[in-house]
Amino acid sequence: MRTRKEIEARVVVFSAENVYAGSELAPERRLALRAAARESIDVEADMAKPWVSSPFPTQALAQEAGLTLRAYEDVLYAACLLDWNAEGERMGRYADRFDNADVVRTVGPETDLTLSLAGRRGAVDDAHKNMPAASSTSARSRTRPKA
Repeated sequence: MRTRKEIEARVVVFSAENVYAGSELAPERRLALRAAARESIDVEADMAKPWVSSPFPTQALAQEAGLTLRAYEDVLYAACLLDWNAEGERMGRYADRFDNADVVRTVGPETDLTLSLAGRRGAVDDAHKNMPAASSTSARSRTRPKA
């Protein structure tokens, strides 16, 4: 069996037979398990190697989504089988608009949220890492917002 340090690339297919597995554990125990697992991973080394990850449809994931397994498969595969080069170009236009802005404001019923984008660059997730993808993000601030 190869170790993480020996591999040249990673393909991760993940799934869950039971999305509630481990829910009987006390929150402190779940957090301790998560922290211990995180310590065993060298995130910088892992991210420097080519990788892709994708869910595999199971009954548990379908139920969590409120769908039949067949409907969940259809949704997941339709999301995976897009023209990702075109999606990347489309999302890139949005990322460019955010990159040229200092502030973004979201207004809706009972919502008025203003975020600073000053000094931040967006990143487009166009299925070269996560599958399915389709998101554009900006890094969070390293300082806490004023209350």
